[in-house]
Amino acid sequence: MRLPQLPGYWAVLVFPAIFSACTAPAPLSDSELSERSVHQSLQTALSAPQPALRLHIRGGNYREIPAPLLQLRSLQDLQIVQSELSSLPANFTSLAQLKILVLTSNRFREFPSQPGHLRYLESLELNFNAIDTVPKKLYGFTALRRLSLRNNPLGQAPVAIADFSELRELDLRATQISNLPAEYASLQKLELLDLSENKLTSIPEAIYSLRALKQLRIDGNKLTELKEEVARLGNLEELKACNNRLTSIHPSIFQLSKLKRFQYSGNSFKKASVTLTVLPIRSGPALTTSLVNTIKRGETVEILYKTGRRESLQGTVTEWWFVRPTAEGSAPGYAPDHFLEEFK
Repeated sequence: MRLPQLPGYWAVLVFPAIFSACTAPAPLSDSELSERSVHQSLQTALSAPQPALRLHIRGGNYREIPAPLLQLRSLQDLQIVQSELSSLPANFTSLAQLKILVLTSNRFREFPSQPGHLRYLESLELNFNAIDTVPKKLYGFTALRRLSLRNNPLGQAPVAIADFSELRELDLRATQISNLPAEYASLQKLELLDLSENKLTSIPEAIYSLRALKQLRIDGNKLTELKEEVARLGNLEELKACNNRLTSIHPSIFQLSKLKRFQYSGNSFKKASVTLTVLPIRSGPALTTSLVNTIKRGETVEILYKTGRRESLQGTVTEWWFVRPTAEGSAPGYAPDHFLEEFK
């Protein structure tokens, strides 16, 4: 847009918003921001000799954002928890430097759209509210990397979240959802997804397309199996599937090369046989079991197990080991020693 030909100071007076946007400094990095002092009340933030960057308020019984708070234009980290907020004012966007916004344990019933216009906002937490309504389309949120909506009665995963292309972490724990929209497959930068304590009976198909995913938490659902498709998640480092109704886990999941932590206790497994090849990475004592005295490098042993019970494999891992489950027709892979730890 071309501005009218006006003297410099008149341009500032006529177009203050444009001038402010052009001259405002970029927010601090995460490490720099973490070193700045945190104000625990609005009063101390307003009276501080230097512009307040971080304000954490607990309680206060605020039913709306206090007008003086909106004068703190330098705020980059705002947390108001355990209060009475149910909405945000239209001019909340005047806090243009915000990177972190936490509104946990308030009274929101609808997902607020105003934060979407904060171009630096990277982290938004709305945990423990009463949100059951999310617009089908949410504009902005172009820098959002972390979104947490845990313990809200959503009922279904919001389709609008699929447009948050920079999202790295998504927490939908205990939100009463039973599936994910197919559109979530577009979240190609997502690294952590928490769907624990919901109503899933199977892993949503969209998850299998999330190739950047490193942490998947699906505890406390109604899953009956972990299928071969989970092995498509080649970057997966952590998989938590405790307290479901699992009766089977496809062997290929144990072959995921980057998997460091796999938890699946509290399920309904029957005894099954698993063939393992134990490969010590460095020299040291071999693993002692009740089945064989010593497992040598590359030796294959068959064990019977029941998940969550210490009934078949005894002993401890004294060195780092890799475990390779072998299944007919499948390529060998690797899983860390935690797999053996399950049987200690």
